[in-house]
Amino acid sequence: MSRLLICMSLLASVLLAGCASQPGKPKLSDEELVAQRAAARWEALIASNPGEAYQYLSPGYREMVSRENYIVGQLQRPIRRTGAKVTRVECEAELPRCTVGLMLDYVVPSGMAPQAGKIAATTPVSEQWIKSGGKWYFVPKEISRR
Repeated sequence: MSRLLICMSLLASVLLAGCASQPGKPKLSDEELVAQRAAARWEALIASNPGEAYQYLSPGYREMVSRENYIVGQLQRPIRRTGAKVTRVECEAELPRCTVGLMLDYVVPSGMAPQAGKIAATTPVSEQWIKSGGKWYFVPKEISRR
């Protein structure tokens, strides 16, 4: 039994030494962080999970709109989002603000011709993100226009 214990201790030491010698992850740029958060927010919206998307909204917006109201508003939209791809992120050096460009795929019911069913489309979207408390947050257009 003691041989097994010695072998396991040696193996654990080797594994820990290997982990310690690996360099740390490189720090992501603001552009990379914002791109990741924007993509994650859209993934949640596409998956019809606005509760998860709510966490990416700016603290100011979350003070004005409750999580429940946001969820209801998102789920009542006639548009069904089917895909989103971040195409660019431009951050301003002097302000903790970034503009995210993406292409949004969606399906919308045909209002004028119900027999036509649903119409699939892709459109460019521009979003504003701000840094608050060390994290990046999406600022909905109704807030960023004020």
